[in-house]
Amino acid sequence: MKSVPRQRRRRYFLPNTSQPALLITAQIILLGLMLITSVVFLLVVNRDLTESYFSAHIAVKNVRDLLLPTLILVNLAGLLLGSLLLIFYTHRVAGPAFNLARVMQKVSEGDLSQRVFFRKKDQLKELSSAANHMIEELNSRLRRIHQDVGELENLWQGLQAELPATGAREEMAATLRKLKEEVEGFKLD
Repeated sequence: MKSVPRQRRRRYFLPNTSQPALLITAQIILLGLMLITSVVFLLVVNRDLTESYFSAHIAVKNVRDLLLPTLILVNLAGLLLGSLLLIFYTHRVAGPAFNLARVMQKVSEGDLSQRVFFRKKDQLKELSSAANHMIEELNSRLRRIHQDVGELENLWQGLQAELPATGAREEMAATLRKLKEEVEGFKLD
């Protein structure tokens, strides 16, 4: 099996793609999560310690013992909220990738009437444009090939009567039939 040469990444920031929007949205989600957990933590720990200190001064050895359970609870809640937000956000990337893979599978089976459509707020729109352009180019090329096969078939009809009945003649006819069937197997738009 032939190994694919590894390509080195030359640029990590790609300005004319979906990457900036993805980065900004991920940063906004993280910043929002940090703000929410900080506010909740401050609300929980912002209480008068005088009364609770006197009633629990024997059980609490330091501030860490008092704040650790609250910190763990706030972090777990933040992790849960962040996970939910990221599921909805990553759907904007995973959904288009799934749609693109589905369309490319149908195209690979010969259905060139397919087009890639993403929703308004989906990411990776440049992939949609590139895939649709590729499908249109394949349609155009296959139409030309289909016309050329038709012309070749007409030429063959004229030549067939002039050629002697040999194995080569039958092989050429079989090859032309296979070529015609292969081209007609594609579904064009």
